[in-house]
Amino acid sequence: MGGDFWDSVLAGGDSINECDALRAGATGVVLGHGLRAPRHEHPDGVDIAVTASFDMEHVDYEFHGGRCAGARRPALSSRPLVQCGFHKRARFVMKVGVTLFAQNYTDWDRFEAIEAGAPDAPAQRISDAQIYQEQFHLGDLVEPLGFDSLWTVEHHFTPYTMVNNPMQFLSYFAGRTKRIDMGTMVAVLPWHDPIAVAEGFVALDHMLNGRTIKVGMGRGLGLREYKGHRVPMEESRDRFSESLHVLREALTNEWFEFHGEYYDIPRTSLRPRPRPESSLLDNLYIAWGSPSSMPVAAREGCKPLFIPQRLWEDHLQELGEYNRLRVHDHGWQPERPTVVCWVYCAEDAAQAETEARIYLPEYGDSAIRHYQLLGEHLQGMKGYEYYAEMARMRAALPEGTDTADIYLQNNVWGTPAQCLEKLERINTMMGADEFVAVFSYGSMPIDKAEASMRLFAEHVLPKAHTFTPAEIPVGSRPMSAVPG
Repeated sequence: MGGDFWDSVLAGGDSINECDALRAGATGVVLGHGLRAPRHEHPDGVDIAVTASFDMEHVDYEFHGGRCAGARRPALSSRPLVQCGFHKRARFVMKVGVTLFAQNYTDWDRFEAIEAGAPDAPAQRISDAQIYQEQFHLGDLVEPLGFDSLWTVEHHFTPYTMVNNPMQFLSYFAGRTKRIDMGTMVAVLPWHDPIAVAEGFVALDHMLNGRTIKVGMGRGLGLREYKGHRVPMEESRDRFSESLHVLREALTNEWFEFHGEYYDIPRTSLRPRPRPESSLLDNLYIAWGSPSSMPVAAREGCKPLFIPQRLWEDHLQELGEYNRLRVHDHGWQPERPTVVCWVYCAEDAAQAETEARIYLPEYGDSAIRHYQLLGEHLQGMKGYEYYAEMARMRAALPEGTDTADIYLQNNVWGTPAQCLEKLERINTMMGADEFVAVFSYGSMPIDKAEASMRLFAEHVLPKAHTFTPAEIPVGSRPMSAVPG
């Protein structure tokens, strides 16, 4: 790209965006809100400095002659507002990230046998150490393959996923990467002291030094995990609310205190303080599993993170209602969601379908076993009424009913062309600002996960980066239909 890219910029003929600049060989200069403004020396010796600001989705670039300088301007709205070069409009770039789970699916039978007290549990087929090294290998591919971010989860005590400290896991990759953003999907607030959570995110933000962190949060569903953390599960919703309040106070004020039902925090201060340009407060996300949690996310002013548990049509309705509450009840701008998809990409359509029908249902099976979704404990559990109803409905299904269809319908699998088509459909429905792909899950061997990831990066990722931003759903209307 190199010289042709900068020639077009100086001529005012083309639009420019951060990803284009970085692909042209630019390095990063840290500005506010976690934006890396590219700085590059033109091949003909013209020093090009690009300064930038953005309104959550887009970047404002200002060029001044052969040498250019600019200043960050405050965002006016969450609508596209981009100027670049000689008043040219910059192209929206859809972000696509990768999340790592460290799932040891083949160990479930052994784990459950030992948990139940069986004297003759089978041998472990794949060690947890091997799973971790494989995840580290995939994580090292994220940046060079051109993805935009790296994410991870938080779970404990079972083979479901074995990342039990997301900030620690991401810190490892913060030191091994230079460009990509990061995110959690999710940090489970009720299990932890909120001060420790705030400190973890602040420390990671310092390590990234200008790269963005999306702080995905949730309240958890696993009974084993609540028991292991010695926290009553029925307190999850109230504990989540208090923890979020403390997190905001800690990120906003140098000195703060909090006195609640579960947390009593004397006047104190976080050190190190958040970076002056930190965007942590602007990137608080809530992932809700039950529809009843959606109003909580809207009321708390957090952005939506969708880890699909229902059909996308159902999530579309929830997103529309979430944004309706933001706009009409609070006078806030609607928000685009970040969307998670399980991906399996293969050259041959028949192979892709055959193997997707193995690995995607295995992930679903692992979730059912981890969350004990058929267990009686959900019945009457405060805050988990939706899951109790789902458990009753699932228990009433005829024996042998195939429940894997929702995973196959919801997610992205097939040839590169098929994957792109499915991703475009989700984009059109949800108006996302970022997709996060799960490439490794179930019993999928590492070589298949890597091949799928590389094929997607080569053929799907460049086209996904060019997606036109869809309208943001607000109620039953797109954003453009909302007054004001």
